[in-house]
Amino acid sequence: VYNYDSMVTMSAVTATASGGTDSYALRVFNVSNTIRDSTLTAYGATSNYGVRAFASDGAWTLVIDHSKVTGATNTILIDSHFTTRVGGTLLDGGAADANGGTLVCAGVWDEA
Repeated sequence: VYNYDSMVTMSAVTATASGGTDSYALRVFNVSNTIRDSTLTAYGATSNYGVRAFASDGAWTLVIDHSKVTGATNTILIDSHFTTRVGGTLLDGGAADANGGTLVCAGVWDEA
């Protein structure tokens, strides 16, 4: 799923991306999003990202609630324009990386 400039709330969504050089289950650009009760999986590429959020400017918010996010490179990778809140969510794979942004997790666990 690639969301560009369109604020949405995604509920009960299953998104899977695989193959190629970079694989993103959810890619967000210049927009705030809310994801609830969803499964986001990226695999089979050279680099795999469950959620990748980035922006050219502005301040954006990303909320991930009661979901499962899988990506071997990063489960979540944001940039300095994002504040991301993750709650009650399984992160399976690589680290969640704030990369200069703000990342707050509560009730989050990994695959182990």
